[in-house]
Amino acid sequence: MFKIVSVAVIASAMAMSAHAQDAGSKYYVEAGLGLAQIELDGLDEEFGVLNLGAGYTFNRYFAVEGNVAFGITEKTYNVAGFDVDAKVDYTVGAYAVGSLPVSENVDLIGRMGVVKAQIKVEADNVSLTEDDTGAALGVGVRYFPNGGVHGVRADYTYYDFDNVDSSVIQVSYVRRF
Repeated sequence: MFKIVSVAVIASAMAMSAHAQDAGSKYYVEAGLGLAQIELDGLDEEFGVLNLGAGYTFNRYFAVEGNVAFGITEKTYNVAGFDVDAKVDYTVGAYAVGSLPVSENVDLIGRMGVVKAQIKVEADNVSLTEDDTGAALGVGVRYFPNGGVHGVRADYTYYDFDNVDSSVIQVSYVRRF
């Protein structure tokens, strides 16, 4: 159901983009904190991430953006008598973003794209990294008080990796230019 709603929002936004008027601000940057959920072979953990992004808005209904996130929390596990530290090393993604204006100050957003993620595991001076690339689908909301250039964004993104179920919930500060 989530994937169908995301695709429908993005498809309708793209169809409307040909007739939309220029919203004024073309570029935006964002920075925020997120909570990444990772499920792998019975492991179900949450890791904190710092999210940074930038985008280009073609009109009020369609944009493209790139995001990078870095792990800011680490978990320690005892495996066979050894302490093993694990964390999200990074994620890098590129997205097509569709916006559906609810009011002058609020937009519902849907995005789809591709993301690469890397998890890092360390134990006794031995380091192992595991990375994967997959599709990403997300939905969220943006709010710009009084239609200004400063706003807030909250979103949920699901990552479709081969061996790992993963998603992130994040809240970000947004600045339009």
